[in-house]
Amino acid sequence: MAKQAEPFLGLDFGTSTTLLAKTRGASGVEVMQLGKAEAWLPSIVGVRRRGDADILGEEAEMLPAGQVFRSVKRAITFDEPFARILLPDGELVRKADDIAAGIVGEALRRADWAKAKRKYAGARAGCPAMWDREQRSRFLAILSGAGLDVEPSELIDEPIAAAVAWVNNRRVAHGERVTGRLVVFDYGGGTLDIAVCEVQWAADLPEITVLSCLGVPKAGDILDDSLLNYVREQMKDDPRYEGTPVQDAAIRREVRFAKEALSTASETVLRLDEYGLPSLPLTRAELEREFRPQLHAALEDITAALRAARLREKNPLSPVELRALDGHALDGTVDFVLLAGGMSRVPAVADALQSRFSGARVETVEGSGEGGVQNSQHLVVAGLVHDPTAYDRLNLHRPGFNLRVEWRRGEDPWGGKTMYHAHTPLYSAADISSGNFSPNHRSEFRVPQDVRGSEARLVVTSQTGELLTLLLDGNVHDSLPVSRIFGGSDLSLNLYVTGKILLKVNGHEENFSLGAGELRMERWQVIRGSGSARRQVVLERRSAGPTWTNQSHPHK
Repeated sequence: MAKQAEPFLGLDFGTSTTLLAKTRGASGVEVMQLGKAEAWLPSIVGVRRRGDADILGEEAEMLPAGQVFRSVKRAITFDEPFARILLPDGELVRKADDIAAGIVGEALRRADWAKAKRKYAGARAGCPAMWDREQRSRFLAILSGAGLDVEPSELIDEPIAAAVAWVNNRRVAHGERVTGRLVVFDYGGGTLDIAVCEVQWAADLPEITVLSCLGVPKAGDILDDSLLNYVREQMKDDPRYEGTPVQDAAIRREVRFAKEALSTASETVLRLDEYGLPSLPLTRAELEREFRPQLHAALEDITAALRAARLREKNPLSPVELRALDGHALDGTVDFVLLAGGMSRVPAVADALQSRFSGARVETVEGSGEGGVQNSQHLVVAGLVHDPTAYDRLNLHRPGFNLRVEWRRGEDPWGGKTMYHAHTPLYSAADISSGNFSPNHRSEFRVPQDVRGSEARLVVTSQTGELLTLLLDGNVHDSLPVSRIFGGSDLSLNLYVTGKILLKVNGHEENFSLGAGELRMERWQVIRGSGSARRQVVLERRSAGPTWTNQSHPHK
């Protein structure tokens, strides 16, 4: 691989911590030093008094716990516009996006981004796998407001970035060609993201195909809630505990510290004296008892992800057949399990996965230093910049581009309707677990009455609206023809997880002038930014495959 002349910047804005990394040389990674003692910057903002300037980073940890905005990333996940804290003179309400932009801006300031950015070829950022188009757009706007411009195509699902980091690290540091099925278990502060990937090799470089990627908003913060409730129960008869927001915020902060301490120690102490509360011992056994139901649910989410991966195989099973699959048989298809994220450092997590996947290699990177990665928390940010060309060899679990039906009369401008928006999920974790669903996205639209008889076409566009070319049977097309459309015409589009595209106009299936067979996208490759050669979608005609009855509600 030729040495890259300019570095690439990667941002991992986490629920608890924020990290930056850059490429170093031809294939190395440098995780940048943002904190005073650690590489990461705490993702928190403190306020001493109403009207005072924000206190960012480690200094915010010195404030009373109730005066600190935490876990603001969850506001994006749960579509919440505001965050709240309690100051001595009452509640303070702030826009969550402003707080997030402040944290990202502080990370960039510590990295001297304003002066250094002209030296960089570009930037990438990670995001939870479960985020939809609106949430991704919101995050990109936050980054832009903080001074970091990231193209939509450079916003990468966090577990996928972790997979890229680990596969490439094994190649560079050990000369190993990781080949087979890889499960990434990315357990962070706000979300659990699980990716099932198939790793193959071409021209001495890895090609990663993401077969499934599921996310649930139940991770470190949920364990904090469980431990908070446990401590409340221990203190319920102590008159010093009044259950005030300030006391509960203090307990929550201490249990966060305790989680980290208990990753290596068997016992620690919650130090609550400054809040007029007794200090309490907390053992790893107690933590694991409170964690057990959450861990059990996380293991079930792995099963759902493994089932979903079967939908992207050459001969996919129906949802009902998937639901009937034996879990042990699914586990037997796994060759590697990679632990990423801060919550993966809880010993019970590694123990459970080692026990479950006894026939696979369960990997952590604690203290390895491979490719600049010091621990599991560095995997995502390292993957964002480790060999930036790796994303040219990545195939996604759902399209990162739009499908659009357009029409016009004569030489008028094209009008139309986007029938599938980039990154719209084709199924959920709950769908996979129930088995009662159709693995496709369905959208319906009625053409406005004022549209007169018009020629029509199917086009594929990037997330920024640019037309992408289509490669079909060795020929390059700008679009595919669709039957003439009139005012009041009913359109429906089903995009199946198998890659099949089913478009109907007034109930009649379109064949796009291709004759017999189905139109499919065998792989959903990453579409790169303007000027990149990776701006072509590959289509193919296939004999008719399985089409399951759609039991989901259409999107309009």
